[in-house]
Amino acid sequence: MARAAPHASALETAKRAAGLLLSTFGPGKRSLNEAGFHTGMAATDAMVPMVTLYQVTGDRKYLDFAEYAVQCFAMPGGSNLDRDLLTKHSVAEAGNGKAYEMLTNLQGLAQLYRETSKKEYLKLVDIAWKDI
Repeated sequence: MARAAPHASALETAKRAAGLLLSTFGPGKRSLNEAGFHTGMAATDAMVPMVTLYQVTGDRKYLDFAEYAVQCFAMPGGSNLDRDLLTKHSVAEAGNGKAYEMLTNLQGLAQLYRETSKKEYLKLVDIAWKDI
């Protein structure tokens, strides 16, 4: 994906904000699901900026965190977005049905698919697309 060159100070600010997320949430740390509302979907939409930072910097830790956010779907307090889409094939019945949070999670899944080629991410987005 073509991107404009990031402004150096803006990129450093984004990396510092991401660093705070990385130091606070993740395996062995606080669960991302505890940080937001809408059964974790408000917090797991952090995948979008983390994948974007990975695309700009090439630093794998941002991509790893985005994949951790997907794992949070199935963790306690999580949205079960992946399971619901796979079993119900309905966005209205997935997660808690909150449109904005779900769309940003789907955007994150699409970005993750582009970066990892993991078909399970594309399958979830495709199910949602066909339902919408």
